[in-house]
Amino acid sequence: MFSKKLMSVLLAAPSIVVLTGCGSDSNNTERTGTTSSSSADITATSSSTSPSSEAISSAASSSAGVEVMPQSLADRVMHLTIDDVQSLAQTGSHATSGMFVVRYGDNGTLVNEGILPWNPAYAATYHYSVNSENTAQDEITLLGESNVVVTTQYTFITANTGTWVQNYNDSEITYEGSFIVTAEPYTGFAPASLEGLSADIEFLTSVSDQPAGSYPTEGIATHIYNTATMFSTDGSQINTPNTVGTYTAEKLSLNVIRDTGFNTTFNNVYEIVYTFETLTSGTFTEDWGNGQILWTGVFNIKPIE
Repeated sequence: MFSKKLMSVLLAAPSIVVLTGCGSDSNNTERTGTTSSSSADITATSSSTSPSSEAISSAASSSAGVEVMPQSLADRVMHLTIDDVQSLAQTGSHATSGMFVVRYGDNGTLVNEGILPWNPAYAATYHYSVNSENTAQDEITLLGESNVVVTTQYTFITANTGTWVQNYNDSEITYEGSFIVTAEPYTGFAPASLEGLSADIEFLTSVSDQPAGSYPTEGIATHIYNTATMFSTDGSQINTPNTVGTYTAEKLSLNVIRDTGFNTTFNNVYEIVYTFETLTSGTFTEDWGNGQILWTGVFNIKPIE
């Protein structure tokens, strides 16, 4: 049976390649880590939290076409979720999950915000051309690097969603995934507030100095944001007590929101950082008790039922 003090951990939940909160270890004690899934080979990595390209493609095959596919990307924002990567490049030199945000100007230039620390932001010129009633191609050349060409094929399922395949630098890296294109201004996937939302967070990895078995290392807990300042948790799926507490939510960027709170039941603090890859899902990191336990995983969020 898990210790009540450490079980409060269930307050924390999902976040991915962004930041993780952690406290300092004054004794410099070696930590132990556990993981519920092994990392995939970089040459063919899939993101489990991204929308299914196969499902989107299936929907496309049954569609008669897209009536209002954009004839231009000027003053639009393309959100490219990575579902799969094939690469000849060095391991660790590029992102294998997450989302590229690409802002298209009306003067033939664009800015790709990148995915740090792997893919830095860059500016480029672009040429967008429509190939058929539901397909288009975008060819860009990085500014200052005329020998680096990136070609992206878009297949539209609706006027603003579909699938994409991108060849970077003569197929050195090939990305595949799903996309959403929006007009400016883009407000991002992360909500302005967590009030009225319920997040199912799945623990995938954990790091702690605490005794093994005293805290959850896998499974799903539910974090319920009942009001703008009060929350409750449901730990029934990981055999932990339900808890209550207070929290403060802060939107750190377009796709990242941080929940900093106090678990009244277990008398301890926590911090959860949610990184949204879609409007309802993404990755998270959680710091429980100023570094006592650190988790990472994935989440799905929806209105409270």
